Amino acid sequence: MIYYLDCDQNGTDSIQDILEAHTKEITYLDGGNFERADSELAKLSVAKGDLLIVDTISGLGATLRRNAKFIGLTDDMSVWAFKEKWLGGDKNYLTVYDMAEQMIMERLKSLKNKGMNILVLAHENKQTNERTGEDAIGPELPPAFYRRLNEACSDMFRLSVLLDDKMDSEGKLIAKAGRRVLKLKPTKEIIAKYHVRLEVAKALPEEIIEPTIPKIHRKLGKVPSFMCIYGPPGAGKTTLSLSQFLDMEKK
Repeated sequence: MIYYLDCDQNGTDSIQDILEAHTKEITYLDGGNFERADSELAKLSVAKGDLLIVDTISGLGATLRRNAKFIGLTDDMSVWAFKEKWLGGDKNYLTVYDMAEQMIMERLKSLKNKGMNILVLAHENKQTNERTGEDAIGPELPPAFYRRLNEACSDMFRLSVLLDDKMDSEGKLIAKAGRRVLKLKPTKEIIAKYHVRLEVAKALPEEIIEPTIPKIHRKLGKVPSFMCIYGPPGAGKTTLSLSQFLDMEKK
């Protein structure tokens, strides 16, 4: 079973037909109300190999920090009543950030410990590259949240869209502009990591053109227990997360 936690609530247009056609395989969870979604997750009778897709963890963090249980905002109140908290003037509000991050990560790690596989999607921004100590493109999260996610993840890759045609060293076309590319290996500019057997690591390509979840699994030689895929809005992260159903339909 796949559980799709919709945290942004603006990216499902591209997969609406998949959600509607595969209701027996995919359970939709409303991440806009994490308290209710978390209660559902806590009650799950997880079967080994079940998958939770968090789309996106960037949006989920923001949702929790806005949640009424944290800041006391109700539907009939003005957000200006809490302007000090929004602007960071209230030192206690800093605790809200830490609390939200810990709640999310504890729930995800708990589900992983039960045997569920986790696929976290994230927008991208600059983070500190732990290999070089310099800024690099990584998941768009507060630094402390990113560190917790990075520690929990077994694999982390960047998805992007080619802006220009990609050519090899001999000038032959590899991929046309507009195609999706998943970067598997870290560089000075891009954060990535993987945990695979040594022989698989040696054969691992730099990237996958037009990736799908089955393609990623084949290249890694495993089903990742906790994978993060990050990239800019519009790169196709949401579609990629359910691409196995697209593959099934093409067959």
